[in-house]
Amino acid sequence: EIHALRERIRQIEAQIKADEAKVKQLTAQAASAKEGDQENLQTQIELAQAELALDQDEVADAQEDLVRAGGDERSRLQRLVKEHESAQHANEGTTQSNSRSSSPADVAFSQGSLLAHWSNWRTLAGHWAQLLQAKQDALNKAAALSRNHDALERHVGEEQSQKQALAAQAASLLKAGKTESDANSKQAAASALSSLHRLSADEKSLADLDKRIQDLRELGAIYDRWSASVERRERASLHDLIKSALWIILTVLAVVVLDRLIDRSLTRITLEHKQQITLRGITRFTVQVLAVLAILLVIFGSPNQVSTILGLA
Repeated sequence: EIHALRERIRQIEAQIKADEAKVKQLTAQAASAKEGDQENLQTQIELAQAELALDQDEVADAQEDLVRAGGDERSRLQRLVKEHESAQHANEGTTQSNSRSSSPADVAFSQGSLLAHWSNWRTLAGHWAQLLQAKQDALNKAAALSRNHDALERHVGEEQSQKQALAAQAASLLKAGKTESDANSKQAAASALSSLHRLSADEKSLADLDKRIQDLRELGAIYDRWSASVERRERASLHDLIKSALWIILTVLAVVVLDRLIDRSLTRITLEHKQQITLRGITRFTVQVLAVLAILLVIFGSPNQVSTILGLA
């Protein structure tokens, strides 16, 4: 397919050169023609220019087809450069926005807390779902445009035979000069011009569809890369969330184990019963307070500002 497209582009470009030479030749003839021949030569120039415009639109469509098929690496690289520059500008704006919009909770508490991990994981999960949906929407739109492009391309292909007939008719007008009937000549020229302009408009529509399809496919690829990046961050955040939850479970288990160790230790100490109860209560209370503080640190994180610590105290 890529080889056929390149060959098609080469043939159309050769035809464009021939069309340009024809327009130049007719323009030179019109400059030195008699007044009676001016109108006929002007009609011939318009026909030649219409053929030239049609071939230019056709080669533009063929080049877009080549890009869409992956055979024009230069155009693809140019698109990637533009995409990279746009992404850089977007990242700069996002960084500045994030630096100005830090919430009090982010300033007061550590980002390593369980609540921070949970909020981050939930946010990333939402972004990931949105990116997947955006990617699917872009691909669906590209598929719909591809069907429209194929239908229009079949229609244009059916009209290509008309183009050849119109080109032959235009050539006959170019060679004949004044015909036997000026009215028939003008009518034929007008019909040829109208058909060539219509074909040219169809070719422009095809090229535009090619660009839109390529843009949507590249947009889908961008969404895919973004979603993969967000998914990795989401998994890392989920891992941190699970780790924080495990720290809480380990703290609770440590309290249970220490409680049993305290009971065993106190049974070996020769104290009065009332003293043992008091010591056991104080020890358990101390362990439980420390455990609660540790769990709170895991859940909320440690305050990052001295004023916050004083306010909590």
